[in-house]
Amino acid sequence: MGMRSTGPFMLAIVIVLGVSYGITYGVTQDPLMGIYGTAMAAMAMLSLAGIVLCIDAFGPISDNAGGIVEMTNMGEENRTITDKIDSAGNTTKAITKGFAIASAGLAALAIIQAFQLEADRIFPAMMFEYSLSDVRLIIGLLVGGLIPFFVTSQLIAGVSRSASKMVDEVRRQFREKPGIMDRTETPDYAKCVDIATTASLRELWKPALVTIAAPIVIGVLLGPTAVAGVLMGAVVSGLFLAYHLANSGGAWDNAKKYIEMQGKKKTEAHAIAVVGDLIGDPYKDTAGPALNTVIKLLNTVAIVFVPVFIAVLPL
Repeated sequence: MGMRSTGPFMLAIVIVLGVSYGITYGVTQDPLMGIYGTAMAAMAMLSLAGIVLCIDAFGPISDNAGGIVEMTNMGEENRTITDKIDSAGNTTKAITKGFAIASAGLAALAIIQAFQLEADRIFPAMMFEYSLSDVRLIIGLLVGGLIPFFVTSQLIAGVSRSASKMVDEVRRQFREKPGIMDRTETPDYAKCVDIATTASLRELWKPALVTIAAPIVIGVLLGPTAVAGVLMGAVVSGLFLAYHLANSGGAWDNAKKYIEMQGKKKTEAHAIAVVGDLIGDPYKDTAGPALNTVIKLLNTVAIVFVPVFIAVLPL
């Protein structure tokens, strides 16, 4: 379902691109608006950021409400209500993530065009060809298409390692403080928060380094043409992958809640759904949103280092 859901999103983006760019019938005719229209479409989507943030906040609020109900032992009846609200929150989060991914794609295409114009402006005497017959462009496309998958794998693995450390710490506290279960002793919450914060910083340096270094290394070795391929490859694979992660992760989470609302906790179906939810959480909350940043960061680094790419080219 997550893979299939990428189709409508891509169709919408294609229509927006065609209309905003001003494509007319016949390949020889000039576009009505050009890249300026695409940039305005991206800005139009970003202008709704306030509304999108409000919708996005609904999800975490409803999720935390369910956690408060469970921690304060308010009963299954109240928990059932918050579960229904949380299911709606997962859907709103998926919608807002789809909105963010689409705006990132439109903005990235405008930035790629800006990258090419910047290269031509800095060195007008040099001719840069962005043709599929150029092997440097193909290499860039392949490298750029790989980056979102590598970043996703690192983030999901990082969540798994961090969660394992958290589980070990919780087990240690239960062993050393047996009164936690009957509430005669207080858990060390600060230690758990410290593990989560420290792990989040340690696990992010690898994908961040790859995202920053990839366009620089490719640009220094193969020039601006290859960098343009990296940017386009990352946009194409990153958009599809981000939609898949956000939608399938939300579906896994809601599947577990659906089984729980049917009163089938502690069944085999519920155990399987819990495993799915363990996969869905890093999908929808970690890897999916991170790809927006990856796409934008690649484009920003590429534009900043345009003079370096051109300066190292052999004359």
